Amino acid sequence: MTHKIALLFISLCITTSISYSQDLAEDQLGSWYVFSVNTTLDSKLKLNTQTQFRYYQFIKELQQFKFRAGLEYTFHKNFSVRVGYAYFETDPSFISNQPPKFIEQRIFEDLNLTQNIGFINVLHRYRIEHRFFNRVDGNDTEHWIRYLLQLKIPINRKLVVDIFDEVFLNTESPVFAQNWLGGGITYKTDKKINFRVAYFRINSPNQNFNRLIFQTTLNLDFKKQQL
Repeated sequence: MTHKIALLFISLCITTSISYSQDLAEDQLGSWYVFSVNTTLDSKLKLNTQTQFRYYQFIKELQQFKFRAGLEYTFHKNFSVRVGYAYFETDPSFISNQPPKFIEQRIFEDLNLTQNIGFINVLHRYRIEHRFFNRVDGNDTEHWIRYLLQLKIPINRKLVVDIFDEVFLNTESPVFAQNWLGGGITYKTDKKINFRVAYFRINSPNQNFNRLIFQTTLNLDFKKQQL
């Protein structure tokens, strides 16, 4: 039954993506392919890395490549902080020839708070991002304040459903930047590997996009190897 539910959700996502055939970028159901590695170094410290390939269409028209790495310190089982770095290469040519491809680098700081409401796990993530752009016409710096609310609902030992909403705010006018609203399902093969499929909608002042996420997560635990 567990496998049937997971396969049904994945099939619906893929079928929906193929049905989007209009030309406008906003009418496309794009897809993101994510590989994450969470490495537990000791009882307090974790290293998180993530690589993403983001497409305007389903496995077509690469929009953005992303690599992110962060170091997380846990003060309490319900409270942790993370600092890290992210690198982006963005190609907006599917929408317009201007601006041309550009590189963005980010430094970010996270504050993570978790709680359990019955069987539901709740995550509050507060993030500050410092964004450094390297464009053909010059360099620029911007800042984002982000808040993520995520609910994780276990269906059984193998399947977890999640619902999330994340708001992005600029530190300068206009204040509202983006909002991501969606949900997904995670299949846990064992303690080391998880597979997640999700759908979400990106709303911004100028454009709105629909996206699928196909994510593989590898969990490594080195603290067990310590003497």
